[in-house]
Order: sequence, then C-alpha cells, then structure tokens
Amino acid sequence: MEDALRTVIPSLDRILLVGEWERRSVLLKLKGTSRPVPLQSMGDGVNRVFAIAVGLVLARGGSLLLDEVENGLHFTVQDEVWQSIFSLAERFNVQVFATSHSWDSIVGFQYAANQSAEEGLLYRLDARGDGQIDAVRYTEREVEIAAEQRIEVR
Repeated sequence: MEDALRTVIPSLDRILLVGEWERRSVLLKLKGTSRPVPLQSMGDGVNRVFAIAVGLVLARGGSLLLDEVENGLHFTVQDEVWQSIFSLAERFNVQVFATSHSWDSIVGFQYAANQSAEEGLLYRLDARGDGQIDAVRYTEREVEIAAEQRIEVR
C-alpha cells in the first residue's frame, strides 16, 4: 500500500495507524519531517490512491468497482497509479472494473496493462438509437494502437 501512495507522495516514509479501533487515524510520515501528518490533510489525489489501495486489500479474492478512477489524480501520475492497481490486484487476486472518461487514464491503463502479466481489457459502451447499449471490446494491443495513434476509444 505504501508503494501505491508513493506514486503521488514520493517522500512517503511510512503509513501509521494510531488510536483506538473506533477512532483510528491514518498518519503519513514523510522523509525530512519530524512529525507525521494526517492523511486527511493531504490532497484529493493522495486520499483517492489510499482509498483505491485499501479497496483492493479489502476485496481480496473478489472484485472491486472503481467509478471514475481518475478523479482527484493529476494526469502525470496515471501510469503509476494504474501500475499500482495492476500490482495490488494481482497480489490480492482482485478483478478490477473501472470506469473513466479520461484519455490520460486510458493511456495509463494501456501502459500498465502492457507492463503487467495480467490481462487488461477495455470496453466502451455505446448507446444505440433504440435504447439498447452495445459493449465494444478492445484488447491490450488494440488499446496500445489506439493510444499511439490517438484513436478515440472512450
């Protein structure tokens, strides 16, 4: 989980859980600082990555649904966040279903899928005129070509 958070906080030293179970707080010890800082005082991206990492741990052996996976995340960390998702999903045997409208998220997904031994598939949902929805499936290779050529798949 610490590795996942380091994608958005490179100076993270460790995660600390303090307090009683009902009132437990998450603190982050950063390199070069004398006192830990509360997770809640960090930005949306840090809290989002922490929530995704905890979700993956808690979903061990099952599946996790991530809506708008890119929310709160700067476009420059998409590759690393997706690599963390793939890594934790493999480690905890979790099948991840994520939605996104972000081109940067699609490119990050493609990069991480190509780096991982696990398979990553992308589906685009298209609404038809009769109210039905068609799912268009893209393989890792097709997503790679789309990313390289900037072909719209969202």
